[in-house]
Amino acid sequence: MKKLFITSLSAMLVLASCNGNSTKGQVEDNDSTNVAEQTDSTVTDEPEQSEFSSIDHQTFNLHGVVVQVDTYLNDTKYGTQEEIGLDEFGRLSMYKIETFDGPDHIEYSYPDCESLKGAPADPKVAEEMGIDCKMVRDKQGRLLKFTQNEFEYDKQGRVCKFTEYGWESCAEYVVKEFNEHNDPVRATMTGYGEGEEWSGVVTYVYDEYDDH
Repeated sequence: MKKLFITSLSAMLVLASCNGNSTKGQVEDNDSTNVAEQTDSTVTDEPEQSEFSSIDHQTFNLHGVVVQVDTYLNDTKYGTQEEIGLDEFGRLSMYKIETFDGPDHIEYSYPDCESLKGAPADPKVAEEMGIDCKMVRDKQGRLLKFTQNEFEYDKQGRVCKFTEYGWESCAEYVVKEFNEHNDPVRATMTGYGEGEEWSGVVTYVYDEYDDH
């Protein structure tokens, strides 16, 4: 079983500031079926946000002002599988993935509060990881590539294809259907790793929506 833990900023956060406080929520994801259920969200008088808070929030299908997503695989002994961090401006700021050799952890920095031109905060660490850690964006600022991940978008700006790379492994997802919130509902998946190949259909079920 896979679990996603999402950390979000208060809806009252003033984004003109470079500082903020966070609260935590939880989303459960059972293998090939994602079940979204917010169990500890921030309650405010603000109306529900129908738009994504930033370009990167849209890439990761995160509604509201989310600053961290942790993915856990319960059926393995390796604990945290993946962590994605976003700064107070909604930009990708950290990526960490667990491997058999330990965690690969890269942080990204930006020259100012408005720029989308992120670069590894520590080039030496990025070089020691032995993988391409450069952040690549299109003319609209959307993420095309960063550490072990690639994205493609449809005409409506939704991620229609994404690829995840691991140590001698790869998994490619092609989204075939979206819901009214522009979240994926069904995708085909193909992959390989450790001398094996696999394919299948991934379905996503969302029980409940809130600001995050």
